[in-house]
Amino acid sequence: MKITLVNPQWQGGADLSTLYGPKEIQDYYLEGQAYESLPVPEEPADLPLEDDVWGKVALRALMARTRKWLEDKAPDKLFTIGGSCDADISSLAWLNARYHGDLAVLWLDAHGDINAPWESATKLFYGMPVRALLEPAGQGLAELVERPLVPEQIAFAGCRDWTSRKSGSFRRYPFP
Repeated sequence: MKITLVNPQWQGGADLSTLYGPKEIQDYYLEGQAYESLPVPEEPADLPLEDDVWGKVALRALMARTRKWLEDKAPDKLFTIGGSCDADISSLAWLNARYHGDLAVLWLDAHGDINAPWESATKLFYGMPVRALLEPAGQGLAELVERPLVPEQIAFAGCRDWTSRKSGSFRRYPFP
């Protein structure tokens, strides 16, 4: 079964306006198409700083809910339209586990999104999703990312900013 999933999760960037991109795609470009949309809170929320990540508890809850939804639906193919970049973590983790690591990820973004919490000047999770998929235990996400990605599974396109905004350094992965 193939599913198009709209997951307008915006909390990783702590910017409610991020919610409106996926909603616009849903309203204008998916009209007449089969898709499913996950609800997310549409009001500003208290997103406290925890373990160097703004809103970590809220984000973990949203990712766990998405993971449960994916386990229940068990799609063979999945197309995810997300809000913030971190909205893709659950989908990619689900597919990587389902296909026993036989998954290729094309990350289309101006940023590598590979910061660790301690490297980020903003502490916003939307700059950390690729790192979370590679090293979930280091971000307290091991139970949500049961099979971490390996660098050889990821290809980047469009990236122009690879370094942490704070220190300019991070562990470099041997990307192909």
